[in-house]
Amino acid sequence: MKKFVASLIAVVLVFGAFSVNVLAYEGKTELVVASGSLGPSLDPVGTNDMPSSRHQRQIFDTLIMMRYIDGQIVLEPGLAVSWEFLDPSTLKLQLREGVLFHNGELFTANDVKFSLERAIESSFSRPIVEMIDEIIVDGDYEVTIKTLFPFAPLLNHLTHTSTSIVSAAAVEEFGDSFGENPVGTGPFKYVSRVVQSELVFERFDDYWGELPVLEKLRILEIPIQATRLILVETGGADIAVDIAPADVRRAEANPNLTLERGFTFSLSPYIGFNTLKEPFDNHLVRQAINYATDTQALVDVVFRGVGAPAHGPLSEMVWGFAELEAFDYDVAKAKELMIEAGYPDGFETTIWWNSNNPQRGQVAEMLQFMLADIGITMEVIGVEWGQYLLDTADGLHDMFLLGWVTATGDPDYGLFNVFHSNNHGTPGNRTFYTNARVDELLEAGRVETDPDARLVIYAELQQILRDDAPWIPVLQGEELVVLSNSVRGFELTPTTNYWFWLVHFE
Repeated sequence: MKKFVASLIAVVLVFGAFSVNVLAYEGKTELVVASGSLGPSLDPVGTNDMPSSRHQRQIFDTLIMMRYIDGQIVLEPGLAVSWEFLDPSTLKLQLREGVLFHNGELFTANDVKFSLERAIESSFSRPIVEMIDEIIVDGDYEVTIKTLFPFAPLLNHLTHTSTSIVSAAAVEEFGDSFGENPVGTGPFKYVSRVVQSELVFERFDDYWGELPVLEKLRILEIPIQATRLILVETGGADIAVDIAPADVRRAEANPNLTLERGFTFSLSPYIGFNTLKEPFDNHLVRQAINYATDTQALVDVVFRGVGAPAHGPLSEMVWGFAELEAFDYDVAKAKELMIEAGYPDGFETTIWWNSNNPQRGQVAEMLQFMLADIGITMEVIGVEWGQYLLDTADGLHDMFLLGWVTATGDPDYGLFNVFHSNNHGTPGNRTFYTNARVDELLEAGRVETDPDARLVIYAELQQILRDDAPWIPVLQGEELVVLSNSVRGFELTPTTNYWFWLVHFE
């Protein structure tokens, strides 16, 4: 093992030295980002995982853009320059003129209609846009969106990458392979992808907005977090995202690096139960496991105090978060519930974690020991990310670890996808949870336009989810990003969808 680690470091150092020379030669116009995963697809409606969304953001534009400034969500013009609600269910948008797609095609309202209708048809993106009833092209640069009901967070939803505007001509040309040949209007255009290695983008010189200083963006897939940090230390990368909590002190101590950190809209990880399978169809069992889980210990040991214990299904950063009574760590209470549920001697089960995220593996291993105290024997299984998404969508798991980012900043997105019974599997409800009252409240929360009334709805909803316990909320997410000191213009965002095109070098 020692020889292996030494060899790995030697390879990284050589690669890093090589990269420094290349970057210097190019005058620092190439940004290299070390990421844990490239994600399964660059098609905005072909997946709904964070790595894919983060990279799609570089090459596609949405109608409206979201920024987070001084603790507040700010909506800015994207491909729409202005918008107004004609009535609670009718949104009219004026589109930006003279915008070109990467293939040279002119952007028009027809592309908006095509893109949103395509999103409605996709199981991945349908929950983002299923409230849309009709998209009407009023002219080359005017479009009207009619919703089935007044939908309070519609503008927020139009910032999500699933609503990215794609080239209708390119989709028709490439068909099912559009994800390998993506064409948008964004600041970067796609160049190449090497699976489990790197993504390469280059500046789109006809971009409608402020032209990036960068000429090229490379995203390296580096599953090992420590290696990502080493790459920035040695010059092989300029930015490392999602570094390990164990590496915080090391990064802070390096005068050549800058550590950016901040709380996010994420719960990552949470532990989910497949509620269609025994014994997890019994809420008493789910409650018992919540009581038997010491989330503070998980945060302290696995995450080294980065982030904070989560106390509900929403991040505290999200508007509408409700203060709930936590499941205190109480083994005696857990044992009582196990007896009441009919499992005095426990049972055997499994928990899955995605193998590109070592902290989740450590959480699973600690949980394995915790649950042994109430008689549960649990096998820990690591699964490759792409397969993990497929198999959890198909409900092949017992328990699992995942994260969820309320990417729109609104509780509708934070809760609807992952708890509504219509969204079992791929759209986000991988617990296969069904509760008629939860469905009713989720539907009421998106129709209600009075913010105070919405808060009441979401408070009741979160209390039910706390008591019914389809999840164990583990960690209120905190992002950790390491930058070379030469990097300028990088912005943290609670969505973790970074705008790399704003970056430049000193």
